[in-house]
Amino acid sequence: MSDPKIVNAQVECDKQRDLTSKKRKVQADCQSKYNKLAEKDAKKDEHISNFTEKNTTKIGKLDKEEDDLKKKHNAQMEKEKIAITKKEAKINKHEAKAKENIKKAE
Repeated sequence: MSDPKIVNAQVECDKQRDLTSKKRKVQADCQSKYNKLAEKDAKKDEHISNFTEKNTTKIGKLDKEEDDLKKKHNAQMEKEKIAITKKEAKINKHEAKAKENIKKAE
C-alpha cells in the first residue's frame, strides 16, 4: 500500500484542484453575466441616444416651421399695413378733394 502521507497529500491536491476548478467556473459565470449586463447597458445607451437624436431633429424641424410661419405672418402683416396705408392715402386724397369741392361750391 501507499504511504498515508502521500495519499493525504494526493487527496489535498485533488481538493485544491476541485476548488480551483469551481473558482474558475464561478469567475467565468460572473464574467458572462457582467458581459450580458454591459451589452444591455450599451443597447440602452444606444436607444437613449437614438431617441434623443430623433427628438432633437424633430424639435429642430418644428423650430424651423415656427420660424417660417412667423416670417410668413410678418410678411402678410406688412402687406396688409401697406394696403391700409394706401387706402388711407386714397381716403385722405378724396377727403381733400371733397373739401376743395365744398369750398368751390360755396
